Amino acid sequence: MFFIVINFTLLNRNFVNPKVVEDGIIFTDYMFSSLYLYNGIELEKIFSSPNCGLYYSVHKNKIGFKMIYENGLQAPCVFDLKNRNLEILHKPSYRSSEVSFSNEGYIAYMIEETLFIKRSNKIEKYLLGNYANLVPLSPSGDFIVFNDDNDQLFIYNLKENKIIKFTDDNDGYFYPVISPDQRFIAYSTISGIIKVYDVKNKNTYNIGRGHSFKWCRDSKRLIFHRFETDDKNIINSDIFISSYDGKEIKNITSTEGIFEIEPLFSKEDEIIFFKLDRYEIYKGSLENLRLKNIRKIFSTDSIDVKFYNIHNDFGSKDSIDVPYIHQVYDTPDWHNGHWSCAPTTAVMAIAYYRRLPEWDTYCSYPYTHISHFGNYIASRYNFREVSYTDTAYDAGGNISWGGYGYMWTGGYSPYSRMYNYLSNHNLNSWIDDTPTWNETISEIQAGYPYCMCVGLTTSGHLVLAVGQVLNWHTLIFNDPYGNKNTPGYPSYDGKYARYDWPGYNNGYQNLNNVYWTRGARGTFTDLPDTIVDDEQYMYSGENFGFYMYNQPPSDMRYYRDKLSGYKGHFFWTYSTGSKDTCYVIWKPRLTISGNYEVFVYIPSINANANAHYKIYYDGGSKDVYVNQNNYSDEWVSLGTYPFSTSGGYLYLGDATGIPLQKIAFDAAKWSYRGTGIIDTNRVDIKILSNIVKDELVIIPENFYGKNLNIQIFDINGRVLRELNRLVKENEIRIKLNNLKNGVYFVKINADGMERNEKFVIISF
Repeated sequence: MFFIVINFTLLNRNFVNPKVVEDGIIFTDYMFSSLYLYNGIELEKIFSSPNCGLYYSVHKNKIGFKMIYENGLQAPCVFDLKNRNLEILHKPSYRSSEVSFSNEGYIAYMIEETLFIKRSNKIEKYLLGNYANLVPLSPSGDFIVFNDDNDQLFIYNLKENKIIKFTDDNDGYFYPVISPDQRFIAYSTISGIIKVYDVKNKNTYNIGRGHSFKWCRDSKRLIFHRFETDDKNIINSDIFISSYDGKEIKNITSTEGIFEIEPLFSKEDEIIFFKLDRYEIYKGSLENLRLKNIRKIFSTDSIDVKFYNIHNDFGSKDSIDVPYIHQVYDTPDWHNGHWSCAPTTAVMAIAYYRRLPEWDTYCSYPYTHISHFGNYIASRYNFREVSYTDTAYDAGGNISWGGYGYMWTGGYSPYSRMYNYLSNHNLNSWIDDTPTWNETISEIQAGYPYCMCVGLTTSGHLVLAVGQVLNWHTLIFNDPYGNKNTPGYPSYDGKYARYDWPGYNNGYQNLNNVYWTRGARGTFTDLPDTIVDDEQYMYSGENFGFYMYNQPPSDMRYYRDKLSGYKGHFFWTYSTGSKDTCYVIWKPRLTISGNYEVFVYIPSINANANAHYKIYYDGGSKDVYVNQNNYSDEWVSLGTYPFSTSGGYLYLGDATGIPLQKIAFDAAKWSYRGTGIIDTNRVDIKILSNIVKDELVIIPENFYGKNLNIQIFDINGRVLRELNRLVKENEIRIKLNNLKNGVYFVKINADGMERNEKFVIISF
């Protein structure tokens, strides 16, 4: 199942994570920034700290949670609602877990890899050898459940000092919830599928997709909510009750447009729930598996949601520097990018490996700026013999092309097409629908960006993982929608946003789920030197490489390419009449000054135009014409010229005088020929073949508009033919009627230069 980002206003106005205490109901806000108590009459904020409301637990009138300080240190805490006292269970440390309770009020928490069990005034310690953030203690206080770095779940029997693994390695798992009778453990896959493990019979049951699951008091049923989507929009949510084995699952609301979420049994048959996009609390009665007598018991227009900035001084592991693109603010103004997180994430990975040339677009928000890669999200282009001209409507109803059109056209989605899109851009990609922490972190530690569809938003969102904070379960992302840790999401601060892995809490917003991932491995092209290939792109601020002009009247869709030529790739376009629409520049990185012979590589296909090269060398420039149709997969010399280490380049436009021919842009190279004074005006004139039948073909590549004097001699030196020709075309053809088989010579004079060639006439 595929999830994608939609309307973010659905995340800004509702309560989450309710639990029952003696004095009422505890819950938190959508940023988990504060804990609130509703006592049936009024709402009271009782505590605020980063993510204190994310994985908290309760016992009678006590609340257990992890305190995270703004310097990044953590401490397990218990807040007593009766006397409003905060007890810090351990001094702040680098890694603390959440707090859990048994029925008797025993407390479990971890510091680093050591488990602490507080029974009255006695503290027991157990070295697990593994840090976990969630360590729920059984109602009897006899065992805990924890996870490892492979996201597998274990039961640790405290009395017997015995660890039992109960998950299957087929997926990653988190958020274990022990039933009141402690026979069952409900938990979730990383991608959001609810499972139940029968501790007694050692069976595992599949409940299906769901959120915020909780045990009913009889331990035989689970209550949770499900979202219904149409890929781009949440269209409904309802509350479900399932038997522990998933054989009976009942929708107890079946309402359209109400969006019930976060259900909780407050009494035996009384259910509390919230409403998506509203600060409202509802109560209903469960009768014959239907929720009836629904009434609103509290509402408010707004609450004070806090945002925190964790300033830890621990440093962070290296993150790779991936070009950042915002799906809304860095795409063309005409494109509504609120649904464009998937192609934006993919293009960031592609740009990291420099697979595409820059293609600037001017953007108006949040301020006027240039985006180097935003055009690829929604505009037409061609690359590696694929045309990105498929269409799809964006969030504003505009027809869009590019990566967006490719992923969303017809019945496709990013889930089905992101892999192909990355592969089409010459990256090694793969599909992983059951990602785990270790699989994810192995890609990041190896220096590869990693495309992840996650539960940052109610409906899912695509982000690009680029690094890790310390050895925490906190990843560093390029989030194409901004940084959810800061106000105003979407925001223009998504580069290096930090988010916590599901089941962990280091003070950053949580991924909640990881639905699927797509690999994005690639290699980097060599830096240009004396050879500049067409895929060695010159980016902004760089002085060497291959530059493609793609601004109006040009466009990337005018450039086509073929997987052929030098190193298996070249660009080409159709020629124009008199003025360049598209042009390219090859700029070498020369380490010594001197004379260099300049060559261009002409591929065997899609190259039949009379190309007008312009060589800019130290002290001047030179126009050189080459009929690409005369060459096939070979280097062609444009002459020798002086170059310094600080300048000089080769230019080729698409204007040839004859429209709709094919002109190729492949590689160019500079071959060192020493130092000294050279004649930059001398360029060899060639004959097409030294063996002819009845016609001699002369190729005056660089003499367009000049007069040539041509003489033909026999072996005795007698002049047999003499003619003058004005060069107007790519070649000059001379009829050899009445000349017998034998050896002959041709002498060509132009601008004071002389060229002598021998040829042989053979009548076949």
